[in-house]
Amino acid sequence: MRSAATFFVTIIVGILTIVMVITMTGRMNRSTEIRSNTDSAAEDTVSVAKVTEKYTVSNNHEMLSDFAESMSMAMDSNGALEMKVMGVDFDKGLLSVNMNEKFTNPNGNAGLIKDSGRTVILNKLTEDQVETFTITFYKNEGDTEIYKKYILNAGDTIPVPIAPSQDGKTFTGWVCSTGSLSDPVSSDMECYGQWN
Repeated sequence: MRSAATFFVTIIVGILTIVMVITMTGRMNRSTEIRSNTDSAAEDTVSVAKVTEKYTVSNNHEMLSDFAESMSMAMDSNGALEMKVMGVDFDKGLLSVNMNEKFTNPNGNAGLIKDSGRTVILNKLTEDQVETFTITFYKNEGDTEIYKKYILNAGDTIPVPIAPSQDGKTFTGWVCSTGSLSDPVSSDMECYGQWN
């Protein structure tokens, strides 16, 4: 009789231990899932709205709707998500949210994962594209072989390459198809060597 009681107590303790481990592991997995998905969904929403413009997001409400849709598609859980909007500004590329998840543990108790919140602000530096131009130097007009080539930002000063040499000729300077080497870069240019 005593061994039967010990056996049942051991079984009950084992089952409770397994339920506790499953509950703790499930809670950690849910916590990790909500944090990582909140980060990526918020960053993707701001990126789509202001940078890549894969589809039209044109105001605060659409931005929040896009975020909510991204979160619901990313979450692999049977819990209820709560979104608290701390700030949204479509024009500035700002999204600040706090996500919580309510769920039921395997032991039947209610569980809650509170996220500390995420804020995404569009980095304006990534949005500005600098216009570049190609400046190509040839030894002689009509040459196909490039002597020197620069890819410069608009407004940059054109570096003048070292004077080329040619048997029996003296290099006198560069002549460009458009503009001058002393002008700031504003278009693609081809420059040719002048010889005496």
